[in-house]
Amino acid sequence: MERAIGLVAQAATDGCRMIVFPEAWFPGYPTFVWRFSPGADMAKTDALYARLLANCIDRSKGGLALLQEAAKEHAMVIVAGYQEVDGRASCSTIFNSVAIIDADGRWPTTTGS
Repeated sequence: MERAIGLVAQAATDGCRMIVFPEAWFPGYPTFVWRFSPGADMAKTDALYARLLANCIDRSKGGLALLQEAAKEHAMVIVAGYQEVDGRASCSTIFNSVAIIDADGRWPTTTGS
């Protein structure tokens, strides 16, 4: 998140009004799912999945609040690809999501399918 906020500030300094972070930029794409074999590598996979889950964005806990503040501070539209966990409904299912944060720091409070 700190790196993203720094990139937003730099983009604003360079005159940009919109910045886009790609799919799963927060917390990072889980390439390990393609690298380990089922069964033999389950302990490694479980440990990495737990780390990924701990770093996923939870909207119910204000997971992108710092990015929203950066958007407002720099009058920047931010499109952010992220992996989301819904702490209200499930604490283990990860969804690939995208946030479109307006230059005033707001973003939709509801999601569609």
